[in-house]
Amino acid sequence: MEIWREVIGYEGWYEVSDQGHVRNLRTKKVLAANASAHKRPYYSVTLIRHGHHRKASIHRLVLAAFVGPPPDGYVTNHENGDKRDNRVENLEWVTQRRNVEHAYEHRLRPVGEAHHKAKLTEKQVREIRASGWTPQNHPRKAVSSPKLARKYGVSHPTIQAVLRGTTWRHLL
Repeated sequence: MEIWREVIGYEGWYEVSDQGHVRNLRTKKVLAANASAHKRPYYSVTLIRHGHHRKASIHRLVLAAFVGPPPDGYVTNHENGDKRDNRVENLEWVTQRRNVEHAYEHRLRPVGEAHHKAKLTEKQVREIRASGWTPQNHPRKAVSSPKLARKYGVSHPTIQAVLRGTTWRHLL
């Protein structure tokens, strides 16, 4: 059975359920959830009180009502990775860092060539690591970072990040 609690800050106006539904207390109608898939695929609703409109993410409303307000700096994590599954048992407050770690652990974020900002291919990264300076590669045999940057059409800091392993970590 669906459990309903008042929306924090909108007591007497709206309720949110443990299943991720929001309803108007006056009309008892469930609000239509909106999602902007091209920007952020999260469901939200527009809450209206005294003529003021506020767009609110359903996942945050559910957690606030059933778990409590977020600690400072915490964000919502969808444990199963489905950003549209707003059941309370699928949600938790986590740090931004933990949220990013969770996304990588569950392959929710594209890495390598699949990332929309990738300027190198996996093959190029392997070539750079084989020819650039690393602790394992003696400096006399290494190609300088600026030369590698020119060769691959990227910046010197990009080459350094590849060599240090701060980017393309999945290929280490």
